[in-house]
Amino acid sequence: MARPKNQPPEPWELQAWAEDYKFLIEQGLSRRDIAKRLGMSLKLIENRCRDLKLWHPESRYRGIDDRLQQLIERGLPFSVVDFSLRFDANDVALLLKAAAGIGMLREVGRRSLVTGSNPSAQTPVYEPA
Repeated sequence: MARPKNQPPEPWELQAWAEDYKFLIEQGLSRRDIAKRLGMSLKLIENRCRDLKLWHPESRYRGIDDRLQQLIERGLPFSVVDFSLRFDANDVALLLKAAAGIGMLREVGRRSLVTGSNPSAQTPVYEPA
């Protein structure tokens, strides 16, 4: 018997879906191809991935890279703090460090990561090389 549309999927259904999704990613399929293969809308796939924290390799870093390009074009110093909260700070830090490693950015100092109770938490500040 089919589940009514307004009823959320059971946890075991989500787990099975996540395993199918991971398998299809390993096969090298794009999200669009995965949506076709699973008979789901691309929007539903994106929502489920967000809810289950499953990121497709092709899109996981695209948003971070787009934001990095915007910051580089501005030409002003920036750090992890200047990226949207929707990005994982560890991913942003990793990509910034990699960009600095290949000479795209250079570290020009450090800035407090947070204000208030723990000003000692600092992050590198970069500028375009």
